[in-house]
Amino acid sequence: MGREDARDFWNTKCLGWRHYADSKWAEKSMSRHLDPKDLKKVFYAGSVLYNASQSHMVFIPVFHDHQWTLYAFNMCDQKLSILDSRPDTTKGADPTKRHQKTRCNICDALTVTMNYAIDFRSWEYQFPKVPRQQDSGDSGFFVFNFMRLWGHQLVRWFPTESRELRKDFLAYILLCKDDNVNLPDEVSLKIKNLPSCISIL
Repeated sequence: MGREDARDFWNTKCLGWRHYADSKWAEKSMSRHLDPKDLKKVFYAGSVLYNASQSHMVFIPVFHDHQWTLYAFNMCDQKLSILDSRPDTTKGADPTKRHQKTRCNICDALTVTMNYAIDFRSWEYQFPKVPRQQDSGDSGFFVFNFMRLWGHQLVRWFPTESRELRKDFLAYILLCKDDNVNLPDEVSLKIKNLPSCISIL
């Protein structure tokens, strides 16, 4: 998505408006011993065309407790939105408790990554109302859509059925203009076996 944004917004003021951090950065942020150089290398990868620390939105996909969640930092409003699609948040579960440790780790690591210029742990944070997953294996597809559609809120809601989520994700990959997209051999084989996709590949 980062390369797609760079292509679409090249030579415009919108270049770098969103920065997509690699999920590996979130993994490293969970370590007890944070390596500033390592964090910066992973965080700023792919942002050579702009200064990620000056982006309006910073998106960090986080894998915790066998589920994906998106941490969306609004750098202008100094607000963190934690987009958690698990259905139990509508059934009395407290997402604040669930994310307490992870939020602190992510915020502290981001503070280190940005040379201690900002204390991210002090920022206001919220759990916005978002579409809820029906299947425990769909959280990654939800985060994918959150990264595409989140601004100050979701631009639009999207289908939440597992089949539809996977169809939309596949369509995005097939239509991606990035020549560096490499699909696993078994996935390419299955796609080639789809009659409507033979001419595309």
